[in-house]
Parts: sequence; structure tokens; C-alpha cells
Amino acid sequence: MVCQTMDAVEDEMTSILNNPSSWMSDGRLYPSQMDKCREIDRADVKRFVSRGHNTLIGDNGAIAIQLQTGKVVFTKAGADGQEIGS
Repeated sequence: MVCQTMDAVEDEMTSILNNPSSWMSDGRLYPSQMDKCREIDRADVKRFVSRGHNTLIGDNGAIAIQLQTGKVVFTKAGADGQEIGS
């Protein structure tokens, strides 16, 4: 769902074609890929590593975006009302 939403937003808000092989140079945002998924100390949360941040996705649908410094810059509660880290 995250991938579909991100692609839809990029399609709507930019004129850059969806061409994942050009991810480093075309200026479009692309969703994290499974090869960037890392385990953390919680079985219910997956961490996706990007150049400048980590995206944490909980089994409950919660999302948190964390800079490499550890500072959280975005959170969204999951279906149960719980945020990652709470």
C-alpha cells in the first residue's frame, strides 16, 4: 500500500516518469525496496534504509520516518491508534 500511494502521489505531483532504474538521477521519489529491509529489535516493525533516513513500518500500519541522526520527522499511528515507539 505504501508503494502504491507513493507512486500515485509522484504521478500526480510531478511530470517525471516512473522509471526506477533512474532513481539516482531523475528527481522522483521511489518507495523503499525489500533489499533495503532490515530487522530491528521488534518483530512487529520493519526498517527500510534510505540514503538519509529510515522508514519504519509496523504490522499495524503505523509509519515513522527517522533521520540517520535518530530524529523522528514524521509519524502516523496504525489502525489500533498506536505509533511506532509508543
